[in-house]
Amino acid sequence: MRSDIPADYGNMLVTLRRLVHLRWLLLIAALGAILGVPRLLEIPLPTLPLLLALAVLAAFNFLTASRLARAEVQTPWMLTVQIVVDLVALGVMLFLSGGAANPLVSLLLLPVAAGALVLAWHFAAAIAALAIGLYSLLAVWFVPLNIPDASRAASLHLAGMWLTFVVSVILIAWLIVRMTASIRARDAALALVREQALRDERVVALGALAAGAAHELGTPLATMAVVVGELDRDPALPDALRADMDLLRQQIAACKEIVTGLADRAGAGRL
Repeated sequence: MRSDIPADYGNMLVTLRRLVHLRWLLLIAALGAILGVPRLLEIPLPTLPLLLALAVLAAFNFLTASRLARAEVQTPWMLTVQIVVDLVALGVMLFLSGGAANPLVSLLLLPVAAGALVLAWHFAAAIAALAIGLYSLLAVWFVPLNIPDASRAASLHLAGMWLTFVVSVILIAWLIVRMTASIRARDAALALVREQALRDERVVALGALAAGAAHELGTPLATMAVVVGELDRDPALPDALRADMDLLRQQIAACKEIVTGLADRAGAGRL
């Protein structure tokens, strides 16, 4: 098996479906924020560029959902691309709305947490490095928000940090619970497969043992049958012994039937 395939590779399709559903929810929330913040909080935002970024991410999510509907094969590379797209899209929207000073910048942690849960370490490390790079870039290059009142800006920043913390806790807890449940289900399925394989091995071993025993018993029984037949044809054999020979012949025939049945049940006919 390739080393870049994570342990839960079998759950890749399920993980991508969850990511698509979560992305739709976040897109709806982001759309509400872009349209509502200028009116409710009186903070001017570059609405058109933000809506364009949302539209691109929505189109990407629609294409991803279409591929999942066709049940196309998914790989860790594809899941990594999905998370990278989320990071870049979030970085673009943060760039247009205050950069690292935006309290929502902590949302960059969510894609990193998702990647760490389901991807191999080198994919997760690459995603973490990208998140660090985006945060560092947003600290020096961004479109500042126009909030003249410093006191109001500080209050809004604290409120935004609280909201970001609540959302991050809920989403990270949800991701961990769902991923842990998937891992437990996968482990249970693997345990059942291993138990079935062990039972099959035992059955095969018993069958081989029975077939070998039947083959080994067949030769002496055939020899005994020949000897009994020759003795029975001897005219000098006393009548009392002849009756014993008939009984012995019957018992040899019964043993042959038992050996033949044992070999047949073991999957190998007696020669």
